[in-house]
Amino acid sequence: MCCAPSIKNVPSKIDKSWWALQVLKMENQTLKRFVILRHTPGELFERTEKVHLDWMFEDSAQLRTFSTSTVTLSELLSSICLDALELPYHRKDYLEFRGDIGNQRGRVSELWRGNYEVLESSESIFDVCLEGMQDTTHVLMRCFFTRDGNDQKNTRSTVAWTLKTNPNRDAA
Repeated sequence: MCCAPSIKNVPSKIDKSWWALQVLKMENQTLKRFVILRHTPGELFERTEKVHLDWMFEDSAQLRTFSTSTVTLSELLSSICLDALELPYHRKDYLEFRGDIGNQRGRVSELWRGNYEVLESSESIFDVCLEGMQDTTHVLMRCFFTRDGNDQKNTRSTVAWTLKTNPNRDAA
């Protein structure tokens, strides 16, 4: 389970004016795309047998990818904390691809897609603001990925991170 890390460089209060500023900034620049896919593994998928979310962020010609447990979009929009694994980069095709991955690796379906802005990116932080439509609702969400302290890589080249959505959003 998530260890609720201390979060540095995050405003102590994120209010409506902060969200409005993010929307304004995002409307005035060319943004990169993201997609959150629900991956149901097939028989030959090696990393896990559990259904999970793959978070994919456009980064040049590839997708920076994280994996978390499955939650709903409404749960993500609240302030939650999830363990995350950073995976090797994926092909950009996954921004549009839905369905059977092939070779018995499972199926992917879309949870949410849109554009994102990087607020901070370093060896231990990936802080982004996501924006997109869900049904007929405009949705804005902040995602704060932090690398776990042990920084140990396993044989699949995954790195342990923690994801906090909308950090301090409800703070007074």
